[in-house]
Amino acid sequence: MLIQARQKGVDVRVLTMGQKNDKPIVRFASRDLYGELLEAGVQVCEYQPSMMHAKLALIDNDWVSTGSANFDPRSYHHNDELNISTNNTQLIEKTDNLFQNALDNSNCLTRIEWQNRSVTEKLLGQIGLIFKPLL
Repeated sequence: MLIQARQKGVDVRVLTMGQKNDKPIVRFASRDLYGELLEAGVQVCEYQPSMMHAKLALIDNDWVSTGSANFDPRSYHHNDELNISTNNTQLIEKTDNLFQNALDNSNCLTRIEWQNRSVTEKLLGQIGLIFKPLL
């Protein structure tokens, strides 16, 4: 859906974990999947200062969704997690400020950087994807 939105001209930016995280295998598996996003022009940025575990979506500064759920079926159907979605302007403004500050402290990957990952990282990514249903 992110790629479809980008193909329609939407500015799609993904802010995700950097090297400082509690589950490196999740990062390797995730990074292995960035290729199609980067190819489509989706900006993928990795937060650098510390671990970031935020789960939020900000849409056109009109709508925000945040909570404990990752944006995947497992979080919603298996883990019984949930998010709160709202058009509350104060929460949207605070979320936008958080997102912009985090982007300023992130490394946004290029497709070439992603393609030039080490063989070890590519292998760890493929191994991680074997366990995708459990991650």
